[in-house]
Amino acid sequence: MIKVANLTFQYSDEDRLIFDQASLTLEAGLWLLEGENGSGKTTLLKLLASNAEDRKKLGSIADESVIDVSEEVVLLDNQLAIPGHLDEASFVNYLLAINDVTLKQSYQPRYEKK
Repeated sequence: MIKVANLTFQYSDEDRLIFDQASLTLEAGLWLLEGENGSGKTTLLKLLASNAEDRKKLGSIADESVIDVSEEVVLLDNQLAIPGHLDEASFVNYLLAINDVTLKQSYQPRYEKK
């Protein structure tokens, strides 16, 4: 499970807030994080993937912010290119297999390629 509570973060005191008391709870599973450019997706993943000491190196995080990652997290970057001979499901299943991750239900793409 991943639990984020009261997350307030900005890169520096002069920058705008990236998160202002954001909260999120995710049960174990495969999750897709999508949003506009600059909306904080990569920042959230970096915060989730780092320990408390490294989080402070990323920027200014409020003392009351809670980030609890109680399960192993595998982050797949959206810049990964799917090899031409694989469809999305095969590629994701390959990545899960090499990271020794087993899902309760098989992965099914949510979107069709355009």
